Amino acid sequence: MSLINRLKPLVLGLMLSSATIAAFSGCETLKLKSSKGNEEIDYANKKRIYITAFGPFKDYQRNPTQDIASYLSKKGYTTETLDVDYHKAPERLRQIIMYDKPDVIVSFGFSEKASNLALSITAKNIMSSDFPDNSGRIHKDVKINDKLPDILSIDEKQRRYFRKMARQAGINYYEQDDADSFVCNSLSFAGISETKGNTKTSFYFFHVPADIYSNKQQLRNLEKIIRMLEY
Repeated sequence: MSLINRLKPLVLGLMLSSATIAAFSGCETLKLKSSKGNEEIDYANKKRIYITAFGPFKDYQRNPTQDIASYLSKKGYTTETLDVDYHKAPERLRQIIMYDKPDVIVSFGFSEKASNLALSITAKNIMSSDFPDNSGRIHKDVKINDKLPDILSIDEKQRRYFRKMARQAGINYYEQDDADSFVCNSLSFAGISETKGNTKTSFYFFHVPADIYSNKQQLRNLEKIIRMLEY
């Protein structure tokens, strides 16, 4: 066999390798059509989501949001259950924002008054309740941060974006101006204040009803929200 014939397989292999490398480099920003067919989803830029829930408190031996965290954890999402503590929960959230640097944080809290998924768009600069947190503290109209306004709101641009995407995805939820003044509010206040002007991390806080895990429709809505915020 001549030298040229012996080198042919090697040359062909190099050509194929070059073509393969070029093809994969072109897939770096691969975009696929969504089920609607008219909207592109950029799977190469999938966002990192960090989900927080709350543990037991008061008369609830198991917080309904714990079931949400467990359910989403099995689907591959990063989740964490926070202590129902005025100070520990917000401090842990700040650590997540500072050190983990997720693209999106979605926090869930339980509300006896909630009948559906409720997006809290504001948080009050106050800690106040008639019953203690898990460390035994009962705060009465105590300011969270004297240097910040009485009320903080999520950015209007972020709010409009969420409304638009939720409408397109057929997600049923409502917006809530008041996150009470217990630990849910303290966490929401910390999340909004720490991500204001932060181009890296977006924060969303939702109150959920007691039957969230057993209500299949609401659970589907919740999962749609998480998937929507990934892109």
